[in-house]
Amino acid sequence: MQSIYSYAVKTDINFTILVFLWRDDVLDKTKTYLFYHAPFLFTKIIGSVCVTEEIKKVIEDYLKNHEWLNLGTVDGEGRAVVHTMGYVSDGATVYFGTNKNTRKAQNIMNNPSVGYAVDEDDIEVMSITGVQVQGKASFVTDMDEMNKAGQMMAEKFPFVKDMPADPDFVMIKVEPLEAYYLDYTKGFGHRDQINY
Repeated sequence: MQSIYSYAVKTDINFTILVFLWRDDVLDKTKTYLFYHAPFLFTKIIGSVCVTEEIKKVIEDYLKNHEWLNLGTVDGEGRAVVHTMGYVSDGATVYFGTNKNTRKAQNIMNNPSVGYAVDEDDIEVMSITGVQVQGKASFVTDMDEMNKAGQMMAEKFPFVKDMPADPDFVMIKVEPLEAYYLDYTKGFGHRDQINY
């Protein structure tokens, strides 16, 4: 996750340089951006970044606190198929397990572009909240990542421990490309868009 951790303002003879330090915790690097001229531009950018990070956190918390998603895949003939899946999440990345011969797995092998929605059932219209994601699906092959996702799955869904072993089991993850957080308490149809 990225976060702003400091900045400085330097005045030059001709213009103001705003030094914008951005910490990338994933890459463990500090990126520096320079913005020129009016300070109000810097204020606007800071506000936008803060809102973006806030919405990302809301989406991550929403995913963590729900159990089921409706996954959309596309078959070989271009027809959309929707699958209800139990899942676990790590940040905004979701994981779920299935058999490699299922439609969803076969569809993802042919087309990794997927979408999913997580929301509430039996709720007042003006209180609707939810997450809609367009992402890229892939099969988990790293054993450490597989074990981590499997452990999260067993903790969230205890019945998984009692399920018989499946030699054709695969773990799939979906990494977000674009997401929407729906919050109708802010107005009918309100949603915030985030790009990853």
